[in-house]
Amino acid sequence: MTYRCVHHEVLPMTRPNSLTTMGALIRQHGGELLPAADKPYLTTVAFRQRSVISSLGPLDKAQDAVVVERTYRAEIEQDGHGKERSVIMATGLSTVPYLRMTILTSGGRHWYSFDGAHHGRLLAEPHLFDRAAFADMLDGLSVRAVEDEGGTSMAPQLHVDDFIELLRFTGSDPAAAEELDVSTYSVALDFSDGTDLTYDWSLRGREDSEWEAETVSSMVYRVACSVTLTFRSPKPALKIPGPNRDPAMPDLKDVDAVWAAARARAERGLL
Repeated sequence: MTYRCVHHEVLPMTRPNSLTTMGALIRQHGGELLPAADKPYLTTVAFRQRSVISSLGPLDKAQDAVVVERTYRAEIEQDGHGKERSVIMATGLSTVPYLRMTILTSGGRHWYSFDGAHHGRLLAEPHLFDRAAFADMLDGLSVRAVEDEGGTSMAPQLHVDDFIELLRFTGSDPAAAEELDVSTYSVALDFSDGTDLTYDWSLRGREDSEWEAETVSSMVYRVACSVTLTFRSPKPALKIPGPNRDPAMPDLKDVDAVWAAARARAERGLL
């Protein structure tokens, strides 16, 4: 698939000499992506997608638009004493409007919860966000220019290949939607309170239905997406309580099984 991408200008398909890497840029401004295991730390991953699907009327004017919005948010906390808690929320899913679950690691064991108070055993180690792999990936992304927006904010510019690598790490690979092209993208950093990394992109595409070599209808797809990752030391320090095992909650194999159970509960009205 060929990506047609714009970042304030048409980017060349050959990577120019980079100024630095994204990881180095963050460290230069005091950002900390990989905290020590004994340090309380909070990582937040927030994803938002807004899709507009329109049919084309006379003169290719869009009509009958359908708007779909989806969000995903994970708040991953470590207390510096071997406990880690992840609160995960999702909205805009196809069959249920809202899902929420908690994943807890304590004493080398893993637990899941739907209300944060009652826990069942999670048998496999959860892999929700690999900070070490993310830091390594940022060290491989070349920054071609930096737009200083004043104060603690800046807008690093990445080559299209590096930006797509960033998308793939957080599960947003545009190649998964073969009929859509990346049309615009941007990256922003903010160091006013820890480190905030935000990247936005838009996808667009058109699908024509034909009958006997004549186009009878067309659908236009426009998708706007945004991911914000925050990294900071919480104040005051985190206090994560241990699990409260509920014998009525079955052992579940992995995080996918927890998602499936959360969806089944939501479909029964048990949020």
